[in-house]
Amino acid sequence: MMSLNRRMILGASLVLAVFIALTALALERAFYDSARSARQERLLGQLYLLIAAAEVDGHGRLSMPESLSESRFSLPGSGLYAAVADQNGALLWRSPSALNSTAPFQAKLAPGDKRFESGADYFVHGLGVKWAVGRRHYAFTFSVSEDRAEFDAQIGRYRRSLWTWLAALSALLLLAQAGVLRWGLRPLRRVAGELNAIEAGRQENLQGAYPEEIQRLTDNLNSLLQHEREQRLRYRNALADLAHSLKT
Repeated sequence: MMSLNRRMILGASLVLAVFIALTALALERAFYDSARSARQERLLGQLYLLIAAAEVDGHGRLSMPESLSESRFSLPGSGLYAAVADQNGALLWRSPSALNSTAPFQAKLAPGDKRFESGADYFVHGLGVKWAVGRRHYAFTFSVSEDRAEFDAQIGRYRRSLWTWLAALSALLLLAQAGVLRWGLRPLRRVAGELNAIEAGRQENLQGAYPEEIQRLTDNLNSLLQHEREQRLRYRNALADLAHSLKT
């Protein structure tokens, strides 16, 4: 049968493992949501920069500057791409970084609508804009797309760091738990040692000072031992009297 010490260590280990796993999942999810929200806000800022840089003439023709404040839009394959579509979803402009790229964009959004999507390979953020030129209004959809490889690598680094630290913390907690259990169960081991001494005849009763939780047990054991000694003494006296009677 499994010892009490092993039972307690096994139970504590299972509880700790479940707690650490749930904590890791919660922290990982919180970090992911925070990082995703930060990426969304950053892309929205890029959209506002694109809108600020755009110009529309009286005929609704859109023009964009050759260089934008965000240098990644000018570098092919940089991982950050931009595009502008008209009210029908037809593409009017793409950033130089989007040349020979398969990055997706929001094709058609109603003025004022914002849409953020997280795909397998890209983050895509779009914003519908209604542009007033004189008495005329023109609708455009500004869209930015960012490769999520760097984001996934960031999440991977955080996950590895998190699980490494939690695993080390779990090992330390298990060692501390084993030490605490060993210290806490020491009175029971002393009781077992004294019982062995009583069985071997080296002492007559339990003599140590024990915590109040097991003091009643040791007192009852001493009472039982005293009763057993008194009973043996009565048997011995009775046998002695019987032997004496038989002789006389």
